[in-house]
Amino acid sequence: MEVFQTSLSGFPLFRIVGDVDHYSAAELEGVARKALALHTGRLLLDLTAVPYVDSGGAGVLLNLDRDLRPSGWIGVIGADANLLRIFEIVGLTSRSSFRVFARVEDASAALGDTTP
Repeated sequence: MEVFQTSLSGFPLFRIVGDVDHYSAAELEGVARKALALHTGRLLLDLTAVPYVDSGGAGVLLNLDRDLRPSGWIGVIGADANLLRIFEIVGLTSRSSFRVFARVEDASAALGDTTP
């Protein structure tokens, strides 16, 4: 897995390439938490180039969502049907603090919304 950090409307955006599994999940959580220490409230993950997320990767998303829930949200961009099914199974898609976007433009529009 490779992680490339940029930003969108002042919030951290990570483009992830490769599998998010038990071996790479800790790296993702580390960079995400480092970014959240500087920019609280919202976190975006571009999953367009992620073919697979296992329970370790889903666990990281659950932890990040739990920590962001009181005052913000996590957004995933470009997740395919298989990833969305995993997120549904673990209960992420039913949470208002976990948002799914088809495109970066959709996430950018949501960042203009001032509600957490």
